[in-house]
Amino acid sequence: MGQRLLSVEVRATGMSSEHTEIERLVDRIHRHLDDSPDGIRADQIDDLRAVLYGLDAVLTLHFAQEDEALFTMALNRVDISAMSSP
Repeated sequence: MGQRLLSVEVRATGMSSEHTEIERLVDRIHRHLDDSPDGIRADQIDDLRAVLYGLDAVLTLHFAQEDEALFTMALNRVDISAMSSP
């Protein structure tokens, strides 16, 4: 049981750092938009594209890890219910 708890804590820490990275990338997108009230400039395209690809990669990983964590918690709940049954 302690090992499972540690595993959940490690995942939660990882997801917290992912939230920080997601926020950082979204802030970069906001800066690009704030700097260009009349539309995106040609000199912003490469960085904006890199930010969007990075955000896509981080979100894909993040959602996969959340799904895994939720699936694991659901399995643990089933295990606990089975152990408490007479």
